Amino acid sequence: MQLLLFVFLFMQTVHAQTLEPILFSSKQDLTVTEQISPHTIISSEELENDSSVVDSLKNIPGVEVSKTGIGLTQASLSIRGSEGRHVLILIDGVKVFDPTDVGGTLNLGFLNTLDIEKIEVLQGSQSLLHGSSAIGGVVNIITKKVSDKNSLSISKGVFSQVSTENTIELGSGLLYLNAFYKESSEFNVAREGSENDLSLSRGINMNHSIEFGKAELESTIKINDSFSEVDGFDSTSLVVDDESAYIKSKHYFLNEKLTYKNSSNKKNIFNLSYNKFDRTNKYTDYLSNLITDKFSGSSVETEWRSNTKINKSNILYGINTNHETFLSSDTPEQTMSIFDTFFNYGVGFDEQYLDAGLRLTTNADFGSYLVYNLGWEKKMSQFQTLSLLSKTGYKAPSIYQQKAPANSWGPVGNIDLAPEKSQGFELVYQLLVGSASTSQLALFYNEVSDFIGWETGTGYANISKHITTGVELGTDYTTSTYSLGANFTGTHHELSTGKDAQRKPDKVVNLNLTKFMGDQHHFSINWNWKGRRFEYSGTTRYELKAYDTFDFDYVYKKSAYKILFGLENIFNRDYQVARGYAITGQVIKTSLVYQY
Repeated sequence: MQLLLFVFLFMQTVHAQTLEPILFSSKQDLTVTEQISPHTIISSEELENDSSVVDSLKNIPGVEVSKTGIGLTQASLSIRGSEGRHVLILIDGVKVFDPTDVGGTLNLGFLNTLDIEKIEVLQGSQSLLHGSSAIGGVVNIITKKVSDKNSLSISKGVFSQVSTENTIELGSGLLYLNAFYKESSEFNVAREGSENDLSLSRGINMNHSIEFGKAELESTIKINDSFSEVDGFDSTSLVVDDESAYIKSKHYFLNEKLTYKNSSNKKNIFNLSYNKFDRTNKYTDYLSNLITDKFSGSSVETEWRSNTKINKSNILYGINTNHETFLSSDTPEQTMSIFDTFFNYGVGFDEQYLDAGLRLTTNADFGSYLVYNLGWEKKMSQFQTLSLLSKTGYKAPSIYQQKAPANSWGPVGNIDLAPEKSQGFELVYQLLVGSASTSQLALFYNEVSDFIGWETGTGYANISKHITTGVELGTDYTTSTYSLGANFTGTHHELSTGKDAQRKPDKVVNLNLTKFMGDQHHFSINWNWKGRRFEYSGTTRYELKAYDTFDFDYVYKKSAYKILFGLENIFNRDYQVARGYAITGQVIKTSLVYQY
């Protein structure tokens, strides 16, 4: 309660003039003031001192990051207490996921930040616009299409990194190129272990855009090769050193986007994307046998949508198809096909905005499901708005959860799984007082039925109903000399099995201060506090204690050079994000960027 009161009082210090609308990239192309759903935008300037996409997301209200390993190993993302599989990752608005992963998620730990223009986070269900997997929220990673200058960057910290970016005129279009290599070899994944584990990632990213008349064609290619040494588990499921264990993965992503502007208020967009993962897992099982598993999965997605703005109304409709494949060293190729049609209508009148839509999803394995979205926003004054939203969602089991073969521990896949369904409500109050000031209070409720979990001896099963209630409270205030940010998230979880939700903190507080010292210098201090969490090993319940960390970042810019210095976990806190996994202690990070 004291933490909630502190953040609320901090919000009351904000004063200024009217906030100019900022274009928010979404399928509806709404401005910030038109967008009803709670959201956060992370700019390229805010990303410049972050080591990974995961680091850039850790201070957003309602977003929880759990890294089960040091360096570039596995990282999961939760929004408002959701599971990682309930958060949809987009690159330039296109779904990107690992079909070989248990829940069909994407490991954000291996993504490079230096080719990213901005990141958009939408809290709460977005199933209407983005389909299956978006019942917790959406993270949209928007890549750079052009760089003002070519650059070379060298970094040292938790990992070492070298990255280049170049823009080349190619005919009548522009080609943006980014290549990177990053490596970590100074830390151990196991908390009680002594063996350092190697993690590395290397890749190339290309964007090409060309305009002809009323049309624009954008092409994106991303190729990533990653390797991580990981550790095994003892008989109590505690993480222990395993010198032979590793995860090796290759990712290929291609997207072609054609935009045709019929007029100033209408456009049609067609997307064709190809997403492929090849993964090898090597580990020692509980019988001390060395096991090597190989997986391969791909998806082909197409989407056509039309967006029309007429006076104060916005009409969006389209179709989407997705075809997934999965195979492993023990399983022949398995497939899943999904076909969606969607429609959304928004209209403004008398200082109010109404938004409603339907999406019909037809899955070859599970039949048809209808989801809806209803939203109402009232402009209470020049600076205040109140929104009420009701949303439903749908998440089909992954191919792995359905059809993975049994292993030495017992059954894994379950062909009888039912899809997860969600029902959620949100009440959002927003205060916009000034050209650089935003405060927001959100109350939310989300219920997931047929919740999929793991049962020893059964494998994956629909084990319970998961109910999450919570509050998000935050503010940002920026002037020419400093920026202040504060947010609080409190959540309560109920599982019908009577168990606690694993690794979900009940309270999170973030405070950030950035000081600008002219055009050349700025520094920032960030404090992050997380409340208690719980974890299970079999039927044994463990409590993970609350903890806090302090981070410091400094940026110096002059002429063609930029120097970045940071200190993570300043006071060398010893804590647990997940039981048995190590964390980074006090770490110094540096980066030098040369533009030419």
